[in-house]
Amino acid sequence: MTRRMLLFPLAFVLFSLLIAGVYLWPEAQASYAPGPRAPSPQEGMTTWYTETVTISGLVPMEPFMALDASGHPHISFRGVSFILSGSVLGYAWHDGLAWEWQIVDRQDLGAGWGNILALDGPGRPHIAYQVDDLDTNQNALLKHAWFDGLDWWTEVVDDRMRDIRRAGLDLDSWGQPHLSYGGRPDLQGNIGLYYARRDDSGWHRETVRSTEMAGVSSALALDADNHPHISYFRGDPHLDLWYA
Repeated sequence: MTRRMLLFPLAFVLFSLLIAGVYLWPEAQASYAPGPRAPSPQEGMTTWYTETVTISGLVPMEPFMALDASGHPHISFRGVSFILSGSVLGYAWHDGLAWEWQIVDRQDLGAGWGNILALDGPGRPHIAYQVDDLDTNQNALLKHAWFDGLDWWTEVVDDRMRDIRRAGLDLDSWGQPHLSYGGRPDLQGNIGLYYARRDDSGWHRETVRSTEMAGVSSALALDADNHPHISYFRGDPHLDLWYA
């Protein structure tokens, strides 16, 4: 008797046992029942859709995004021009039909670093960002740009620092911006943590923590009473997370 002749009856027996398991004990096939779970916001989503946000003549870097009440995306970015050897602050938005974009600030071709975006109640953008040209001995600028529905406006929040770290941004119940940010008066000094808020009379700045590299990075949020809360990371040699 050949090996093939021995394998055929064995295969038949195994196949018969498999069929019996399916039809004689169907409950064994459905014995697993997952426990209750909260529905996922992406329940039923099976496909990601992508599209290009065309920014002509610039390389858009450091994007930051927010959604308006209609779910339309708004993006701030630092646009790098290799022809002009510098960067600008750019803003792009989708109006429900197509993408639009514009340059917000091109000061000294060093604008747009560390940009962060927030939308007010009517969906108008506010952007905090830095103007910094490391090839000069000028101080870095922390700036605020906003759109009033007709025009863009820009203003300087802090011009005392040689180096400024990316800001945290939130808007209060009146639509006024509040910022947390790190800064140091020279490139070798300590990075302190600072807070700035705007009202009808202008900007008001406070020092949160001036020592121990407290301003390397931070994030800010306002509570229901418009009080600021800041989380921040202390740099080397501390390397820890704090809350103010």
